[in-house]
Amino acid sequence: MASARPDDPLSGPSAAESQREVQKIKEQANDKFKTGDFFSAKCLYSGALELLERCCLQDPKADELWEGIKNNMALCDLKRKEWSRVVDLTTEVLARNSNNPKALYRRAMARLGQGKFTEAQQDLKACLKLEPNNKEARQRLQEVVAQCREASNAEKQQAEKLRGFLQGERLEDSVPISQDGSVRKLHGNENAPLFATWMRREWLEPSSSTLPVVTCHVAFKTAGGKEIWSSRKPPAHSRQEAGPHLMTQPAPVEKPIEPVRFVLHSICDGVFRAWMDAAKTLQLQELGHFEASREALGASVEAAIERCVEKSLPDCPERARTFGSLPEDMQKVARRKQALQILGLPEELCLDPSSAELAGSLRMEMELLAVDTFERLDERTLMSVIREGSKDGALAKDFSKVKAHFRVAKLLLNSSLKDTRLGLASKGDSVILRPDSSREPMTFIIGEEDLGENEGSFVPPFVGRSLLLPPGGAREGMRFELIFLDGLPVSEMDRSIQAAYASGDINPKVMPDTTGPVVVRIELEKVEHDSDEFKGLREERERAEFLEKTENGRHWQKALRRRRRSLRHLRKCLE
Repeated sequence: MASARPDDPLSGPSAAESQREVQKIKEQANDKFKTGDFFSAKCLYSGALELLERCCLQDPKADELWEGIKNNMALCDLKRKEWSRVVDLTTEVLARNSNNPKALYRRAMARLGQGKFTEAQQDLKACLKLEPNNKEARQRLQEVVAQCREASNAEKQQAEKLRGFLQGERLEDSVPISQDGSVRKLHGNENAPLFATWMRREWLEPSSSTLPVVTCHVAFKTAGGKEIWSSRKPPAHSRQEAGPHLMTQPAPVEKPIEPVRFVLHSICDGVFRAWMDAAKTLQLQELGHFEASREALGASVEAAIERCVEKSLPDCPERARTFGSLPEDMQKVARRKQALQILGLPEELCLDPSSAELAGSLRMEMELLAVDTFERLDERTLMSVIREGSKDGALAKDFSKVKAHFRVAKLLLNSSLKDTRLGLASKGDSVILRPDSSREPMTFIIGEEDLGENEGSFVPPFVGRSLLLPPGGAREGMRFELIFLDGLPVSEMDRSIQAAYASGDINPKVMPDTTGPVVVRIELEKVEHDSDEFKGLREERERAEFLEKTENGRHWQKALRRRRRSLRHLRKCLE
């Protein structure tokens, strides 16, 4: 920005110094960006923008600097594939200056990442009007136009071919995609490769350290067109007979619709083989249609269900006392339903094999939304880093005080068990859970997560343990996911359940203390240390005494950890 003239209203020392400070911070951000630390660069750009808007924005000459900083923030988000944030930032720039080619191009790239090809095409055309010689924008536009044309032609061909499918007719143009022919892809090309282009054969090896995890929507219909199950519909609430007794009952909470998610590998045997076989053949964003026999659906997970019953729901006196009054056949049904809930399998697809609805083949529709790769931490724990933390950020350690958002969800059906970003909202006569951007992250101490004063401040202890699992540690700004194939303790999920298991109100032999396979997503926002900069023996002693008195001494083990920590520090001081 040019220096202010003496007659400018902002020519005073404070304005000039502020402008120089903005440029200084911007240069620091540029240096961070060049090293590939996009998170830190975005933070610095944001600081420069805040100073600019507070002190200098009255100067018309500051507009260009404001647009440049906003565009740079968008570029940082573009590098981190934060598509929505890029669109928001560039749209702000274009609201002030519709002729900013960088904002148009970067918004186009973000919209491509979102799969919005038409909007991306419009932005690229507008960018080329301003910069006709922009070779990169022109090449991108040609690619998008070709993709749109191919997609349009494919949709027309698919619509023609699917007329018979929608009427429940058996189609002849299908090819087997499983070795036994129990899964067939409709309108498939028998000469097409068995695997999609994103799929790598080495991922399927039993010893592979990298495993793919797919996210998709799935729906099933009978040959006559009756829908059996769909991931695009919210879970059905238990129906109650209407009557005056419902006047005082709270409305059921409606959960968000989530696509299914599963590990595409033999390590996870509680997944329908039809889903495994179908997902391998689909390209990203492709909507495929299949025929799946009973052998590739319920029968393919029967062994996993039996193992779950044997491991988590064995015969024992406690179960006999609880369910002994029920007929034997009803006891088997109840036990099977419990196993399905633990594994996260939809009951509608695991009915009795003699069921008429599952007697023949079902029509399956699958849309592949995303593929993520996870690395094995051990045989039953997987990890994927969504975003690296700041290189200069503090490292989460035992006893660290942290702020973080987290989500715990069943692996297969992707239903949320706990999500700090969800809030309650009214929808007509019902209550729904939906994302709430105003919700603050949870603040807790690693190792003392469940010491919140109320249910709303309770953090499952396994969240703190999860922060210690990433190789190299978890730093501020890091986002990652962990898959626990053997599940986590249900007793750690919230305070009331924890208390019920501890008091014996819930018997683990009747209600197993396991979530079944789950995925935990953590967004670590801030880390504060009191271990490296020790606050003093008095503070540690007071904390230990507080833990000993809390909840009738239930946290004595945590108090003991604090006292041992004090002793270690004391020995270190005396050496």
